[in-house]
Amino acid sequence: MNLTSIMLTVNTKKETQEQLKERCRNVGLNNVELFIGTKSEGMTVKEISKSIIQNHAKMWEIGIKTGRDILILEDDVEFLDMHAAWHIEQSLEYCNAHLPNWEILFPGHVPCGPLLPPFASVPGGSLICRTTLPFGAHSYILKNRVARKLIGFLQFDRPFVVEGWITLREKYAMVPAITSQLKWPKEVASRIPGIPPDLLTPAIESCHVAWVVVYVLFIIKSLLIL
Repeated sequence: MNLTSIMLTVNTKKETQEQLKERCRNVGLNNVELFIGTKSEGMTVKEISKSIIQNHAKMWEIGIKTGRDILILEDDVEFLDMHAAWHIEQSLEYCNAHLPNWEILFPGHVPCGPLLPPFASVPGGSLICRTTLPFGAHSYILKNRVARKLIGFLQFDRPFVVEGWITLREKYAMVPAITSQLKWPKEVASRIPGIPPDLLTPAIESCHVAWVVVYVLFIIKSLLIL
């Protein structure tokens, strides 16, 4: 698979880092590079947002230098299919052949806007569809040229670039999702009273409806703070 694969983590323990690599190898992603990002302890919500953007931008810069398209993962990604790498490869082959202008492909995300055609079937049972307002940064694939483009938009805070990706037009997603996220985003959980940042239940982590509700509450609460 002609991808540069990078996983963001803030964990510096060698044992944990090896476990993260093993999690990737178990689904066929054998050459994932770990990027040690900036820790968010003691940061405000706004500082966390900027730190996340900066960490992702540094990974884009690493990927840009390779000349290949870039698979970005966060260390709380959960793989929902043991053949995730194969599904990603098949989906990318379809996009390159039939959607040559694609800019970003999500192996898993929450669609906060409508999903649009094409609803194209690829080997393995996945569908490729256009997503209008994607929420998710735990796993995504950027065209190399698009990573260069995004570097110029770092003045925006999350969620307006990383969640929503408003600067991109050709956004596609794999349905059903083959990745999910193990934890609530800290800046979302910290703004909703009663929800601890590390809240995790099997029912919620893969429930798109719950994520959309959280996102709406996040926006409403943000507006009330302003």
